[in-house]
Amino acid sequence: MKPSDAIKGNSEEIRKIIESYGFVAPETFGSTARGEDLDGSDLDLLATIPEGMAGLISLFDIIDMQD
Repeated sequence: MKPSDAIKGNSEEIRKIIESYGFVAPETFGSTARGEDLDGSDLDLLATIPEGMAGLISLFDIIDMQD
């Protein structure tokens, strides 16, 4: 399945999950954002750590969010 198909209609839910871990402004980039993704492509997401959360979000948080 293409990542763009997998996330279609779920943008709000994905944003809420990402923000629940302390990140803000999630965006897609790469092939999905360009509309060039294929079956089996990865989904590239970029989110910002707000200044007040710097140092409070760990690699374990990121891994947990990814799962």
